[in-house]
Amino acid sequence: MTRAARGAAALLAVALPCCAESYYDRYRAAHPGWSAEAFPSANADLEQTIAALQAPPGATERTTLQSLRIVDVTGATWEEVPREGLESGAARASALRSYLVLAHVACAASTIDAWLMNDDVAWYLLIQGRVAGYYHVVYDRTCRGDVRSARPRIEVDVLRCLRDYARRSKATGSLDVEETCGPVALLPGAR
Repeated sequence: MTRAARGAAALLAVALPCCAESYYDRYRAAHPGWSAEAFPSANADLEQTIAALQAPPGATERTTLQSLRIVDVTGATWEEVPREGLESGAARASALRSYLVLAHVACAASTIDAWLMNDDVAWYLLIQGRVAGYYHVVYDRTCRGDVRSARPRIEVDVLRCLRDYARRSKATGSLDVEETCGPVALLPGAR
């Protein structure tokens, strides 16, 4: 490779991430072999989860992301994690912590004689930084939801709390776990 070609390649590598339009685009540029099509997977970390949820809909999908919230659920007190810090690179997710990602997804489509609409809250539980369970929703062109789920290996009442918490966060915007679930058993790996 010539000196000019190496210089152009280096300039392109630096310019692409800064000019990408979304976190999804920046993540793809930084990880060329990665694809959102395999999501959700048990090996996905928090950054991959956020990027996959922001991926543009596929050719047969009508799913749009309405809102995304990230909650650190490692201890007895759950705290919202500012998404902007993770997306900008100012903050990093820890492989030692557990997170709950809540994604309000929706669909709107029209036919000749009707408007079709649907929405739901998808959730992804990451234990020690990796996806351990999820409730994933994708809508087709007629707003029919295709749900894929994997039950995390946690106590049933903690799982019930996660489901109620996800539903309540959509309905009320509340992220108070005590209000939703009462005292919560700690997740695996929590102190």
